[in-house]
Order: sequence, then C-alpha cells, then structure tokens
Amino acid sequence: MPSPRSSTIPGVRPTQRGVAAHAGVSTATVSYVLNETPGQSIPVATRRRVLDAVAAVGYVPSPAGRALQRGHSRAVIVDVGDMEQSGPTLGRLLRGMSDELRKHEHVLLITVGGDAHSAHVRSEVSARSVLDLSTLTLGPASSDVISGVIDGTHAGFAYQSLIQLRYLRERGHRNIAFVLSAGPDAATVRTRREHVTAAARELGLPLPPTVRLARDGSAARALERLLETGVTAVAAYDDATALRLMSAVHVSGGRCPDDLAVMSFDDSEAGALWTPALSTLRINAEEYGRRAARLALGRELGPWATAPTAVIHRGST
Repeated sequence: MPSPRSSTIPGVRPTQRGVAAHAGVSTATVSYVLNETPGQSIPVATRRRVLDAVAAVGYVPSPAGRALQRGHSRAVIVDVGDMEQSGPTLGRLLRGMSDELRKHEHVLLITVGGDAHSAHVRSEVSARSVLDLSTLTLGPASSDVISGVIDGTHAGFAYQSLIQLRYLRERGHRNIAFVLSAGPDAATVRTRREHVTAAARELGLPLPPTVRLARDGSAARALERLLETGVTAVAAYDDATALRLMSAVHVSGGRCPDDLAVMSFDDSEAGALWTPALSTLRINAEEYGRRAARLALGRELGPWATAPTAVIHRGST
C-alpha cells in the first residue's frame, strides 16, 4: 500500500485524487466512502482514514458531482400549496421537517403553489424527493401516510376537527358554528369545512352553519346573526378568525364564554395574550414535519410517541 502523503498544493483546489494519495487508498475507495455507495464493504479503519484525509487536504465535494453520482442531490422539496394559509402550524411543521432532514444531512427547499417556478426548481435541483403537502394532508386518509394512526384513528385533519367539536359538546354545546375569515375558497378551507360537517354527524350534533368574517367591520353583523340562530359556541378555523370574532363580542357589550364560547385551532401567541385567553388546539406540527421528512427519505415513520393534538383550555370556553 502506498505511503500516505499530502497532495495539498497552494492555489490548487483539492481533489479526490489528492484525498486518495493522502490516505493511501484508491480513488474508487474515496468515492465509495464519500458517496456511501451501497454494496461496498469498507473497513471502519479505512473509512476513518479517508475522512481524516478529506479534512487534512481541505477537500469539499462538489454538490453537483455528488448529485450526478447518486442520481439526486441531498435536497428535499416540499410544495406547501394551499397549506400556506395554515398559520403558525405550517411554520412549526416545516421546522420539524427541516430538523429531521438535517439529522440525515439533507436540506429542505420550499415552494408554493405548484406553479412553473416550482417545476423549474424541481428540474434544476434533482431533489432526493418532492412532497406535495396539500395532496398528502388534504386528501383521503388512504393517501395521507404522514399522519398515521393514533389509538386506532387516522390522525389527519378530520381527527383535529373531531377533537374540536367533541370538546365543545362535552362543555354542553350543541348549536355550534364553523367560522372562518372571508377569502378564497382554497382546498384547505373546503377540506376543513367538510371535516367539521363529518365530525358533527359522528357526534350527533346539528350540522354547523359556516360563517365568513370579512375584514370590513361586518364581524358584528355576523355575530348578531349567529346569536339570533341560537348558536352558543364557535369552532374557529384559526386563531386570527377567533380573535376577530371575540373582538366583535367585546364591542357589542357581550362576554366570552357567557354569550358565545369560542374554540380555535392553532395556538398562536396572540391567543394566549387575549382577554379572556383563547381556548384552542395545539397541533404537534413539529412531529408531523419529522414524519414527512422520514417519508421523503424512505425511512420508517414509526408510531406516534406523543399525542398529535393537545386541547389548550382557557377562558374563552
């Protein structure tokens, strides 16, 4: 075996050949180690010597070259699509996904809307995997493998809506409305509305009317109509919608939960600071994100170690 020797030359970019010379191994061995080539059994001591040589000569593998050898880069693309309207829950999900990918030396790239730009990014990056978050999370349970099962129940969006309405029913409410902010009827909105309806049927409740709150001060009129129809509680689409409605209750001289109980979905900081503080669902979005990352890498998702959803009981209910 040739003696290890340094191949570092000032002004010349280190190469795999230089790493091989420094470590006293073949360039093929260096390639096998750096690319984690399947089917190649490299002794631990040899692998260590190669990695030490990489550090010694300052070799930095070309991302493009490694992607070409592997057939893909160490990037995972997630297109959030309509999920961009999901508030802080989406941010927590992406953080969990990024953290899990980083553990496996991958990076997360985010695109929105599945448009031409997203397609261009996909073709340029040669990603390890591409996930369409809307398709995975808003489709039927059979297509949502990320959410998995908890206590025999699929833990997707339908599960969250069931918990939200069950909480209100357990507090004595039957006439419950589903309230959301006025805006485009995105897939996320349509799916949530369908899940609230299905949850009401499962729980033996009247079908919840859907009320949209505009930003032009019409929340007061919407509140008046709700109370006229005998609604005593609201399942809000998110914390922003819930707080807009609670503001209207306050302006009208009413009180939550005496005149209207409000249960939300997001657990934002603003909801905790309101008076009364907002009852809400906190989705364990970081773990959903970690599960999405494991799916993208072809790894076992595993069972839920902690509950995917927590009820945050506060003064608004």
